[in-house]
Parts: sequence; structure tokens; C-alpha cells
Amino acid sequence: NRLDCQTREENSFVLEHSVDLFVKINLPMWSKLELLNINPLELLDQGTEETFATLSNILSTHDNPLADENVLPAFISRLGKLKVRETQAILKYAVQNLSSEEYEKCVVNVLEKNTFLLGAMDCEDYIKAPSSFVIKRMLQGETTTGDARIERAFEQISDTGAMDRVQFIQYAKNSTGLDISFICDDLLRMNNDLSKKKPRYFANCKEHRMKMRIGKALLDLSDRWKWSDNLWEAALCPSDQPNISFMYEYLVSKMLPSIDPLLEHLKLLATLKPSQQISLVSVVHIYCLTRWESINHEQLAEVFDVLLPLTMGANFQTRLLAQLVLHRLCSECEVHSIQMPIADVLKKSIEVTLSEKLTEFQCEARLLLPQLGKQCPTSVSDCILMMTNAPFDENICFFSCSYDFRMKLKRALETLKRKQSVLIPELTSSLAALNGNVQRKMNPVGDIYPESDFVVSSKARDEHELIVVASLIDKLPNLGGLARTCEVLGVNTLILGLKSQAEKSDFTNLSMTAEKTLNILEVNPESLAGFLLEKQMEGYKIVGAEQTAHSTNFVDFKFPKKSILLLGHEKHGIPANLIGFLDYAVEIPQYGLVRSLNVHVAGSLFIWEYCKQHLTKN
Repeated sequence: NRLDCQTREENSFVLEHSVDLFVKINLPMWSKLELLNINPLELLDQGTEETFATLSNILSTHDNPLADENVLPAFISRLGKLKVRETQAILKYAVQNLSSEEYEKCVVNVLEKNTFLLGAMDCEDYIKAPSSFVIKRMLQGETTTGDARIERAFEQISDTGAMDRVQFIQYAKNSTGLDISFICDDLLRMNNDLSKKKPRYFANCKEHRMKMRIGKALLDLSDRWKWSDNLWEAALCPSDQPNISFMYEYLVSKMLPSIDPLLEHLKLLATLKPSQQISLVSVVHIYCLTRWESINHEQLAEVFDVLLPLTMGANFQTRLLAQLVLHRLCSECEVHSIQMPIADVLKKSIEVTLSEKLTEFQCEARLLLPQLGKQCPTSVSDCILMMTNAPFDENICFFSCSYDFRMKLKRALETLKRKQSVLIPELTSSLAALNGNVQRKMNPVGDIYPESDFVVSSKARDEHELIVVASLIDKLPNLGGLARTCEVLGVNTLILGLKSQAEKSDFTNLSMTAEKTLNILEVNPESLAGFLLEKQMEGYKIVGAEQTAHSTNFVDFKFPKKSILLLGHEKHGIPANLIGFLDYAVEIPQYGLVRSLNVHVAGSLFIWEYCKQHLTKN
């Protein structure tokens, strides 16, 4: 009442600032609180932020543990993003007065409140975070889905989770107290465990995001890491998404102690799967161009000898990459005046073979990897994520490079998007199919009736052909059942993710020797897009067994003569990046409560319907 305040707000204002003034004048050190028998928590509640700042400052000079264990948590709870001075003061006290275990707990609690501090001040003297916590925060972050993700992407909201991860990576990079080799080895182990636990995964799923975060952290910390043989396992994983493969290809080429381990792996090139061959050729490309001066004439000749057979291999992607890499190496020989007769001939041959397509193929993202170290040495991971169309909430895209190189990155991104975003054509019913002849497997009937229609059937194979693609299916019993159905109904070609699956007992128990007469080919999931595109150019129509917004009813659908039946994963169906390749999405009508049919059953229905429309007419 003696303050003569007119309103309650005025009274509250005067009282709060009186506490601020009292603390500033009468409490030069923390011990004075004990002498005056004043509870610091009451002062925090009664004063303003100025009181909190003053008490934090005098706490930093206090050299004895606090009597009240509730005081420090109360101070930490008041920290905010911009309270750098107060945070610094609290951590100064913690360093001087807490045990190692208590100090680490305090640091964790502070950083849980605010990671902005890691980049806002020279924190090495005050923040010594445990390695386990740093690893956790390097990988932490929510995955937005559904409407929330669409809204954030549309508004281009910067992702705080991605910023936090960058802050912790930068902290680890600059910290002298952390064992970076241990952190990197642990991150690499986590990646390889993920690959074993879930070898196949869809783009931007939880596993893919975790792998992106691990790969980015390893690339950013690689300057303080030593070579590990486990990097080969990561780089040669046969089913990784492109940006994950790019990261480990670059890491291996950067960290190899010499070219000798690379040459040893090149000797095993013929035993690798096509996707692994592509990764190994990419490592050769990056290593040779970034360490050209360290390679002698004999080593270069050995590289040429190993890569040359791949230029005539069966796999299109492997064949093309080998040609492009050899062309680049030949060009380097020409620039550095290295006399290799094979280089001159090979360069001209590749230019004649690829002709005007050579320039287009050279815009591929993988071929830009050797230039990243020179163009943006501190932001290699960001460049890789950017040019492979990583999600907006995984990539900050803060990197500097020349304008010309940024345009190259954008062209590579546009090329990738064109491949992944083939527009779905308007679904129209096809013309009535002509009568076809049954494609039948050879059996003893052929010996009894030598003049049967086997010859006619084989002649008609090009006109009426169904190829069943089961690369996305995981379970061997489903694959074995499909193989048996294909063989019985006259389908000649079955595509599997791994050809070796046809040798497993779970497969053969249901296939009943169908694999012995079927033409079984291998196309792994990450190569499916290129395979489907190639088949479309050959005149095939892609039919997907999937429930989509524009599905055609199975009852009314007429199969094209040359069809490829794409079957989805048992749980996830056909991924979004492959739905764009479908000429027709066909849905089997359902009248019960169960969500969907077993993929083997659904595939068998589709195969029989094709057989009924095309192969049983004669």
C-alpha cells in the first residue's frame, strides 16, 4: 500500500524489479545467500529474468556444492534458446563442483533444453557431452508423415531436428575430448546392422532416414577417422538407396590407405552382384580422379584391364557406368599426356558407341562424386543429399560452391527426378486381344504327340508374352508358389530379387521343380526402375497388382499381349517410386473384411486371367 500503486499490474512490476535490484546490490557472491538465510528458489519465483541472470552469474563463481539439490534443476529448467550467458554460468559451476557422472547428467539436461548453445559460444571448456549422447543426438529426429508432412513441405519450414543434428556433428568435429574413431566405428556398425536386419527398404522410410543420418555424420567426421575394413561391407551393400550408396562410395575412396586394397577387391568383381559392381566401379572412378598423382602406369593399366570386360556385360547399368568411367579415365590420360595406346582407341570407341547420348549420360549424379571434394570440401554430405532428392527435413542444403557446379548438381537432380517421376498415362481399356497359343513347358506329352502345338506356341511367344516380376516379394514360400503357377500356366520368365532364392528349401518345397524349366532372371529392387523403363521401350505394358486412386477393376481389365506383371511386397505393396512406371494399376474387387489377398494368390489370379485371355484361345 505504501507504494501507492494504482493497479495490481503496477504493484507486481514494482515488486519484481525490487527483487532484481536487491539481488544485484546485496548478493555479490553465492555464500551471502546462506548468510542471509535466503532461499534462491523463492528469489527466482519473485524476480524477473534479470534475477535469474544475476543468480546464474554468482553461481558460476561458487566453489562448493549446493546444499539444496533442487536448485540446479530449477536453474536448468529456466534455460531458453537465447540464454547463452546463463547457460555458460551454470556449466561453469557444474565443471567445478560436480562429479563426472553428475556433470554428464547436467550437460545432457542442458542440451536437451537447447542445442543452439553448441554453435553460439566456444563451448569446449563448458560442455563435455558423453559420446553415447552425442551419437544419439546426431541421429535423433522425428519423421513427419501424412498431412503434417505435406503442410511442412509446402511451407518450406526449416526442420529444427536437422539443425540439431548438424550442431551435434559440428560439436563432435571440434571437440578434443571425444573419441571420434569410437563414435564413427559405432555409427558404421549401426549402419551395417540395419542392412542385415532389413536388407530391402523403401525410399524415405524410417530405415532409410536413419541410414542417411549415419552416412552424413560419418562423412562430416571422416577427417578425424581412420580407415576401417567394415567400410567395404557398407559400400557393397546390394540394396541401398542411391544416396546411401553414394555416401559410402565416396567414404571408401577418400579413406583408402592406398590403391592396393581396391585392386584386390577388383579381382573379385566378377563374383559380385550388378549393384555391387556399380558401387565398386564408382569407387574406382572417385579414387583415380581424386588421387591421380599417386597412381602409377602399371596400376592404371590394371584398372583398365579389370573394367574393360564390364563394358560388354549383360547388365545395362553396369555396362554403361563402366564405359563412362573408362571414357573419363582415358580423357585424364590425354590431359596428363600419359601414353596408353588402349586409352586412345577406347575413348574413340566409346564416343562412337554412345554418340550424342554421351553428354546426357555424363549428367548422372554418380559421375559428379569425384568433384565434390574440390568444389565443396566441407559439405560433401549435403551435396549428395541435395542431388539425390533427399527429403526436405533431412537436408539443410547450406553449402557453397561455384555457380557452374551448382548448375551441374541441379541438372543431376532433374535427371534423377525424370527417371523417378514417369507420369501415369490415362487408363484406357485396350483393344480386344487376338487369339494366342498356349506357352507350355516341355513334358512327356511331346514324345507321344510329336505334331502337337509346341512349335506354334514358341513362334507366338514374342506376340503373347507375360513376364512376372516378383523382386519385391520377401517370403520364399510365396515365390515358390508363384514359380509353380507360372510353370503350370505357361509363363516363361519369372524375375526374382536374388536368383539364389530359387535354390532355398522353402522355395523348392512349393515350386515342385518348376525352377528347372522356368527362365528365372535376377533384378534387384533398386534396379527395377531401369528394368521397367527398358521393357517399356521394347513395347511391353507394365501391369501392377495394386490398390491405387485410379485402379482398374480386375473384372473388366484386358491384358495387353506383351505384359509385365509387377507384384508388390507382402506388407508394403508396390512403392510409390515404381507406381509411376505402371501403365495399368489393377485392383481385385473385395467383398470381405480382410484388407488384401496373399501376394501369391493375387499373382496367380492375374496369371490365370492373362492365360485365359491370350493363351487358351487355340
